[in-house]
Amino acid sequence: MSQLNGADIIDAVYLGWLPIDTEAPALAALDELLNQRLAINRSAAGRLRTHRLQIATGIEGSGGCLRMSEFSNSDPNGMQQRQVLVPFVDIDWVGIHPRDSMTFGIVLNGYNEDSNSFMHVHAWQSLTGGAGNFAANLAAAADAVEAQQTQQKQQQQQQQQQQQQQQKPQPNFKQKPSHSQQRQSIPVQDKFCRHKHAAENGGATIESSQHSD
Repeated sequence: MSQLNGADIIDAVYLGWLPIDTEAPALAALDELLNQRLAINRSAAGRLRTHRLQIATGIEGSGGCLRMSEFSNSDPNGMQQRQVLVPFVDIDWVGIHPRDSMTFGIVLNGYNEDSNSFMHVHAWQSLTGGAGNFAANLAAAADAVEAQQTQQKQQQQQQQQQQQQQQKPQPNFKQKPSHSQQRQSIPVQDKFCRHKHAAENGGATIESSQHSD
């Protein structure tokens, strides 16, 4: 593995891709792609495409991507045919083949019309060594972007909750007057009328208006 502008780079033979689901885990698909590669070598059916893979961080507005440059033959210094950028957010898994440390693969999340599936394993076999380090660095970069996006979502949810709380009408609590305040608020004439009414109904005779109870 080599370094270019601080980004990890590896030259590898592209083994192809396969759709996966819960019944066909990533490692099983990786093993199948490696077996297909060995079959091609034995039958001398032809050369596989060569890719130069580069871990590029801080671009494409998504925290980084895996840059894949495809060449027209097995020579990585040959003519480049095309370049593909895969955002880190689309990478769900990165792994090394358990029996071949030169072979590694990634799981990409995205619909493919050819397979009618949403998840696929893409596999490569390193030409220059260092597949384990490259895969580990790629996994770390993808995990970092995922963690950052998760944190941003949590912050957005907290802000939305705070805004909703601020928009709610605040209850208008009024203090209930005390008993003495209620007594003081009664007009003097009302007090007199109350005493007079009590006297007329069998109570003590009130000879003069009293302003106290």
